[in-house]
Amino acid sequence: MATSSTSMHSSYASDNARGASSVAPACPGCGSRTVRFVGRIPDAVEFAGHSVEVPLSGGGLWSCRGCELMFRYPTLPKSMLDHLYNQGSEEAWVTPSEQRVDWALARAALAKWGKSGSILDIGCYDGRFLLSLSAGWKRHGVELNHAAAARAATAGISIVGTDFASLATFEGRFDAVTAFDVIEHVENPAKLLGECATVLRPGGLLIIATGNARSLPWRLLRSRNMYCICPEHLAFVSPQWCANIAPSVGLEIVSVLPYRRVERPLFARAFDVIKSAVYSLSPSAIAFLRRRGVGRLSHPVKVDYPPLWPSARDHFLAVFRKTHA
Repeated sequence: MATSSTSMHSSYASDNARGASSVAPACPGCGSRTVRFVGRIPDAVEFAGHSVEVPLSGGGLWSCRGCELMFRYPTLPKSMLDHLYNQGSEEAWVTPSEQRVDWALARAALAKWGKSGSILDIGCYDGRFLLSLSAGWKRHGVELNHAAAARAATAGISIVGTDFASLATFEGRFDAVTAFDVIEHVENPAKLLGECATVLRPGGLLIIATGNARSLPWRLLRSRNMYCICPEHLAFVSPQWCANIAPSVGLEIVSVLPYRRVERPLFARAFDVIKSAVYSLSPSAIAFLRRRGVGRLSHPVKVDYPPLWPSARDHFLAVFRKTHA
């Protein structure tokens, strides 16, 4: 398998070098050719918290002028993505429940809806979010990682597929569908929303949580922000993109809630902004300081990566309602 992955990576790297500088690609969401090149994405040395033998070429970041989707081009072949996901570090996917701001917001949205019922979590991993819900919910999940899916099943969660594409042939219907930190992992996020909508009952809720491609880190760092550098992240959305796409897939937006993954004191948030602003002006200056061991500018992965910005208000949770059968 290692040989196959290396071969696929070599082909991908060659295509990637061309993709960042040649003919503009079509938007993977709406098909428009009216796209602009935002910038080169730095190469990655990790995938899902797991070190890779050969650095993964970052390719280019592109922005669609039509639907406002931002996307990586080119991307890894799906077979290689699936292989790398199954090698991923558990620490990359598991965060203590009390630290999951998105889960707390989602539980509040479900409680406000005022029902229990049947719920599906896309990318449920070992089912921790589903298990945090009240006993009234009938829990279902979609999960690619085989070991995690097995643990979820052991905990009583019904695994209905390994990929959201399996929803196209699924005959059941749910009162709610959730997808936390998932939509950025798919090449065509509009298709994901559409497939989720098809398995919702009329009036049912779809809840997604993801990075906000219109947040300050994106505006400041563009293609060099950490969220974009992660090679498993393929497409990047915003509340504006959600508003553009929702009607076309039979959904309406109920609410959009921006949030920080980590709350920090005001001085710490200010320092995060300052060091990232310095990096945006001169990445080499941050690299120079790191090589000399400046503690708060260190990065556990790579010297020329942007500084960590945990306090950024760079994520959002969107709640949609299905408008018709």
